Amino acid sequence: MGGPIPILESSCFGCCSLEVGAKIVAWIKLVSVIALNIAVLTGIILVGIGKIHEEDLPQDFRGKYLILGCALISAISVLFLILAVLLIIGVYKRRPAYIIPWMVFCVILLINGALELMILFFKEFTLYTIERIIYEVTLGYMTLLIYSYFQEIRREGPTYVQNL
Repeated sequence: MGGPIPILESSCFGCCSLEVGAKIVAWIKLVSVIALNIAVLTGIILVGIGKIHEEDLPQDFRGKYLILGCALISAISVLFLILAVLLIIGVYKRRPAYIIPWMVFCVILLINGALELMILFFKEFTLYTIERIIYEVTLGYMTLLIYSYFQEIRREGPTYVQNL
């Protein structure tokens, strides 16, 4: 296309179509977000029943900030879940408008991650820095794949399935 963002012709480094790759990414994101929500809910329950003590929590989540922190983490987890469901719907029904929110959120995450990596490089290079690099590259590839699929279905225009 000649735009500033490259468009992939296939996914998984050439082994399947963009549509199949987009479906794989959508399911990976949905399953991982469900696992995240289960983990967050479990953590909130464990804090609530006293199995995790306040002194074991990060400093930012102690005292009066505990409820606020739990609410914030829960809200972000639910947002992730909503975006993953929209992505699944957008990919399977070939609706570009449903894919846009997920892509916008991923771009925000990528920008945030790039800033975090710059800070980590100057502060200290640890195993966490390597984990963040792997995460950012993976998220970047997934976002580029979904963006390419988005462009493909947008070029095709609206498709309607007739009920038989």
